Amino acid sequence: STESGRDYVRVYSCQSLSCSYTTELPGSPFSGSTVPGPVSASTGFMYVRFITDSSIRYAGFVASYGFTFGLQCLDCPAGKSLTAGASQCSDPCEAGTYSTDGFKAVGGGNCVSCASGLISGAGATSCTACPAGKYMGRNISASASASAINICSQSGSKRLTASSGVISDGDGDYSNNADCYVLIWSPGTTVTLSFTSFRTESGSDYVRVYSCQSSSCSSITELPGSPFSGSTVPGPVSASTGFMYVRFITDSS
Repeated sequence: STESGRDYVRVYSCQSLSCSYTTELPGSPFSGSTVPGPVSASTGFMYVRFITDSSIRYAGFVASYGFTFGLQCLDCPAGKSLTAGASQCSDPCEAGTYSTDGFKAVGGGNCVSCASGLISGAGATSCTACPAGKYMGRNISASASASAINICSQSGSKRLTASSGVISDGDGDYSNNADCYVLIWSPGTTVTLSFTSFRTESGSDYVRVYSCQSSSCSSITELPGSPFSGSTVPGPVSASTGFMYVRFITDSS
């Protein structure tokens, strides 16, 4: 909940990653104790902003996000597949699990994990060459909601592979001498991290965000804008490699 009429969550749709042009979504701004219904940005870019005044504090909010790609598909020849949004078949069949009709399985089912260029039928115990048929790319249809994951917790996985999620430093004020991290792993896609709130001791406590070349993160590149410190909410950052490493470091005071 927020202080009604004074503290707001505003949600916008953007036309690009820079969010230089925004449109406030229907129902926004949200204020008070009523839990808003879902809001969606069909452009693929959503900007969330939380604004409070100088008095009276409430518990605030927690939100989860998800996404759905378009379900475009084409008839492809044997050994070829189609990435989401593409207009022609070109990519070789990628490794993964497939159903009998040639569609890449989003999850579950009784499919076999196959090497690139091979495919399994539902219930199969072996892999065969990709046949002709309709193909879609990785994560072609995914939507999810998730509770916030505390990356400073000593328990739980430090590697996230779900199509969506929420990360935080935990409830309340963070600890001194913290060194927390998480690896967000989605090979073959672009991983985007969007901050909804941000406040650290400026110049002393940092969030650093890197792009990795593989799941081992043995070779990393710090992303533009990183490190982040202070009270300004950073804009979205993306790792086109499909591997993102997020680290939160605080000093002793």
